[in-house]
Amino acid sequence: MDPLTYLIIDGENIDTTLGVSVLDRKPASEERPRWDRVLTSTEELWDQPVKGLFFLNASSGYMPMNFVQALLAMRYRPIPLSGVPDDQVV
Repeated sequence: MDPLTYLIIDGENIDTTLGVSVLDRKPASEERPRWDRVLTSTEELWDQPVKGLFFLNASSGYMPMNFVQALLAMRYRPIPLSGVPDDQVV
């Protein structure tokens, strides 16, 4: 079996972490990570294939489909997180 690296992204908290902890304001689109570059850089760093898993908050029943399609085009697998109303999933 060929080696494989898993790249796990907690997509739910990216804007909050960037905005509150790093920038002290809402990040502009050009300040957000370029997910295709993150995947490519990881492949280059480890010199092996990388499978990107991108976790998203789906507890409201809503998924940002344009973003999901973009993730799929960049070879990420979107993972929706949801649960029963009493469970905190993110």
